[in-house]
Amino acid sequence: MEKRLFLAIALSFLVLYVWSALRPKSHSDQVYNQINNPQNIQLPAEEELQQKDSSGFDYSQTIDKNIDVTDNTQQKTEKETFTHVATPKLNLYFTNTGGNLKTAEIVQYNKTLPISIYGGIEGFNDFDFKLDRLDNYLVSYVYENDELRITKNYRVSEDDYLVTLDVILENKTKMSKQKDIWLNSVKLDIPPHHAKNSVEARDQSLYEYFVITNKEQVRKSKAHKFSDKNNKKESAVVDLIGYRDRYFSVIYKPSQETQAYHIRPIDEDTLSLDISPQEINIPAGGSESLTATFFIGPENLKILNEYNMGFDKVKKFYRFPLFDVIAMLIYYLLHLIHKVIPQWGICILIISAIIYFSMYPLTLRGMTSMKKMQSLQPKVLALRDKYKDNPQKLNKEMMELYRENKINPFGGCLPFLFQMPVFIGLYQVLWRDVSFKGAEFLWIKDLTEPDRLFTFGFNIPFIGNEFNILPVVMIVIMFFQQKLTAKNMVIADPDQAAQQKMMQRIFPVLLGVIFYKFASGLTLYFTMFYIYSTFTQWKISKETAK
Repeated sequence: MEKRLFLAIALSFLVLYVWSALRPKSHSDQVYNQINNPQNIQLPAEEELQQKDSSGFDYSQTIDKNIDVTDNTQQKTEKETFTHVATPKLNLYFTNTGGNLKTAEIVQYNKTLPISIYGGIEGFNDFDFKLDRLDNYLVSYVYENDELRITKNYRVSEDDYLVTLDVILENKTKMSKQKDIWLNSVKLDIPPHHAKNSVEARDQSLYEYFVITNKEQVRKSKAHKFSDKNNKKESAVVDLIGYRDRYFSVIYKPSQETQAYHIRPIDEDTLSLDISPQEINIPAGGSESLTATFFIGPENLKILNEYNMGFDKVKKFYRFPLFDVIAMLIYYLLHLIHKVIPQWGICILIISAIIYFSMYPLTLRGMTSMKKMQSLQPKVLALRDKYKDNPQKLNKEMMELYRENKINPFGGCLPFLFQMPVFIGLYQVLWRDVSFKGAEFLWIKDLTEPDRLFTFGFNIPFIGNEFNILPVVMIVIMFFQQKLTAKNMVIADPDQAAQQKMMQRIFPVLLGVIFYKFASGLTLYFTMFYIYSTFTQWKISKETAK
């Protein structure tokens, strides 16, 4: 039985699970609900104006949200006004404060990412921009003073996940002006607290911001708390910059060449990803424009590749290249199977069979090698007792014993070590592929969530308040596998026998607890894996008995 492999996986998962379970969390979910559900944004219902023009452009404006004003000038916003643009793909909320896109909801998944500014201009984000135009999926804001007029045109794509921002800077003076400006591509505004055991609290470790330049990729995972350590300012030509979580991405792609980027923490919950275009020279009475494209949507490679803008570079399962390549191969294989069989649950069953039986020769070799090693245990113990005071002689005699019996002492471990990258790659694909979100299979309502049958009226430590059946099935299968393993083992050392007996009882329960809160698609795969492994163990035991 490939106990070393399973133990390595189990211990890794256990560390992550215990850390998640024991770290303090607040029961307050008020801030999250406000951000993640656009309907909860504090916009007075009685003041909403729902309108639709002849083009089908749906929008509403909500007024009289008071903002504290610390500056007495007329440039700062005193009253925030929201403009809502709805498409089949996105619900977008624009604000006159800074003339920014403030909130974006991905309609299909009812998901709003924790971002409070899309496409801001540093130094102008508190200023009052006037809504200048609103038609045919175009939202235009204008701000001007004695020297400068700024126009921000947002063009919303009607049938995909793109928003184009065009910033026009007009020089109203009689002298040319040179300007170095910083654009806030996105401003992360992470809710400080999530409800205990909520999906958001569980997935915070997958929050990530990224900067992809012509020279490097900067990625920061677990991006839900910020400090001065995150501060980074570099000269670079930025290709893509933005944020991603378990399933979704916000990608900002500037059209003009940049001279620098700045990862700028504001407080522990807020961070701005800024870029600086090349120095702008605006002639007297002239203008310059800066254009960028936003992708706000699911991190699906098929969708990302459709735009031919390099968005696929954002999709990454692992930083370590080997694991990432393997994960990508599994990802493409899964989607290839889905083209033939459009049921994700069955696709998982098929991929589990393909992966297990493609590695079956390695698995069988490892199990057979460990079986031979077990048969030599009495002789090994005799040698240890005989040469207990002479370690060098003991090692020499043991190697001779292995040579005579044609056994590689590492033969039981190496085949399973070769399989580890496959398991690691597969784990991330099943955990992070947005295609599984909302996919049903048998009694499972969503393959990205635990397969809960019902909920209790109370919480159980490490279990929560729900009954998930797949982890229980996994525990039962593991018990059978452990019993088969015990029958095939020859253990002469009483201490080792006692340890083995304890492992037979603890290991299945440990694995079940670790997988209890995992996505049901992932648990389904590993349940099938243990079924196949149990069959292989049974086959070896039958061959040994002959």
